Amino acid sequence: MFNKIFNLIIFLIIVFFNSVRAEINGDVYLSGVSKYLWRGQELYNSFALQPGFDLYYKYFSFGLWNSFHVEKKELYEIDLTLSYSVTFKKYILLKTGYTYYSQPKEEYLDSHELFLNLIFDWKVSPVLKVFYDFDDGNGFYTEFVVLCPFKLGINFSFDVSLGYNYGQWNYDPSFTVMTLNLNSKISAGKFDIIPSILGQISFDKQYKNDFVGSLNVIWNF
Repeated sequence: MFNKIFNLIIFLIIVFFNSVRAEINGDVYLSGVSKYLWRGQELYNSFALQPGFDLYYKYFSFGLWNSFHVEKKELYEIDLTLSYSVTFKKYILLKTGYTYYSQPKEEYLDSHELFLNLIFDWKVSPVLKVFYDFDDGNGFYTEFVVLCPFKLGINFSFDVSLGYNYGQWNYDPSFTVMTLNLNSKISAGKFDIIPSILGQISFDKQYKNDFVGSLNVIWNF
């Protein structure tokens, strides 16, 4: 199932972006994380490398993301995302799309999700995210985020998020975690280096207080 869907999506994306390649920009990145946390869940309690890339064409984007678990020496996850974005009144961004989640080595994770993000581009930017998994994950997940950029000699940003799980992945419906994320961005030509520290505070016994550090290196083209 994974190979058929993955190959079809990649083929269609290559055909589309090859036809409009003169107008494409994008980025390639590599992240190193001390552990893999996702929506309050600890998916891997050790160092992971998470490479990927994004392609942008007008209102459309395509991204491929991977998580490689270093200690186990295995490719744990491959995700494909297609999205469409539109801006209203110069400061309201609506982004919607589809993500295919896959765990190629095992059958446990193989699912499909639709998402909708509403972003207000203000000095302090609130973001509402809604996700609906209509396959193995089977449920809604929402997240409210506040982005707070500020300067202390170099560019920093601080964001706070609060999640609510409506039963995705067989979790009981509840508030999940509040995350506090601090990162800085160092730019050099077409490269960006972004170190970050993220802590999460549990609101339900299904989750736990946790912490992760990461370093992301991005090449923009």
